[in-house]
Amino acid sequence: MDRTRVMGAVLAVLTVPLLAGCAGLGPEFVLPPELRLTLILRVQDPTGAPIGNVRVFVDGEPAEWRTYDTFEPLGVGFPEAWQSFEANWVSESYAIFLEGAVAPVNWDLAVRKVGWTEDLSLVRINDLSPEHLFVRDTMTLYPAGSGPEPVLHYAEIVAGPPVHTW
Repeated sequence: MDRTRVMGAVLAVLTVPLLAGCAGLGPEFVLPPELRLTLILRVQDPTGAPIGNVRVFVDGEPAEWRTYDTFEPLGVGFPEAWQSFEANWVSESYAIFLEGAVAPVNWDLAVRKVGWTEDLSLVRINDLSPEHLFVRDTMTLYPAGSGPEPVLHYAEIVAGPPVHTW
């Protein structure tokens, strides 16, 4: 796949400095520029109730943890228009490494749980200049064998300063 990979920034932030220190790369070693992401999902059933323990995949890779079985409002620090949005999965562990990246950058968010349908959201980032982006979507799962055909949808994206409240 010849697209910019969405990487776990936590791993990069923790591992690269350790390797740099061990390898004697010194103070001239600089991490590549990155666009930090806060990913926000509301994973629900057809009635709007939260579905917990749903596996989230970011660009095909499983996320570190699954959805919670309750929704929490985003609150202060998130984009103002989103502060009352209720989510059951938020992650600040991702970034797009910008070295060699060309807009638009496309990747996907998928959610899967045994006994339920799957949902997929496409993320299209047209502007790589902000330091931080918030990405959110509502994903509705139906009991297996029921519900409408999946409809392609895109996640909402808003630039803003990072927040560390979860």
